[in-house]
Amino acid sequence: MSEAYININDVDKRLKKISDALGEFKDSAPKVLKSAIDDTARKSRKLLAAEAQQQYTVKNAGFNKAMEIKNATVANLTAKIQAKGKPRMLSEFKVSPATMKAKKPAVTKAKVIKSNSLKPLEKDGIKAFITKFASGKTAVAQRVGQERLPIKALYSMSVPKMLGNEKAVMRKIRPEIYKILDEQTQIQINKYLKRLKKKAESGG
Repeated sequence: MSEAYININDVDKRLKKISDALGEFKDSAPKVLKSAIDDTARKSRKLLAAEAQQQYTVKNAGFNKAMEIKNATVANLTAKIQAKGKPRMLSEFKVSPATMKAKKPAVTKAKVIKSNSLKPLEKDGIKAFITKFASGKTAVAQRVGQERLPIKALYSMSVPKMLGNEKAVMRKIRPEIYKILDEQTQIQINKYLKRLKKKAESGG
């Protein structure tokens, strides 16, 4: 499981800014900030999914669906994004050749991260190959030993590991997350003040 936190180190500073904007209704500042953090978490989930798709060669990973959000509370102004999933079959990433119909190469190659080059899939002189299992799934497989059987399918990263990759994903989107948080904070302030104004005009 991978977790990303929409956590802020300057909570007091942000609460003061919101309190100043709300004036006599400053007691509602934590509630306003909570809403801003939750909105940021939802937008961050999409950011995480988009960035991961940019970084990895995996097809149809379902990054967005793999993540669940645990919202912040007034008492704990931190939202949490959790990702779940098992290691993905290597055949779901960039593999050459991609099918059994292609001309058999000297060695099968694969890459998981787009910026990397294709790497030969060979260990202890045993080469990987493309095959189809009885289930109908095409897989990159490798013999366990020198004998023809048994063979094993090769796997790579899980969705949580891809999303939680600090170097490839998280570090790149973190500045954008805080930018979104600033924007959502102002949006929530405006919404709250608008509701108060509407309530006052209606005599509520």
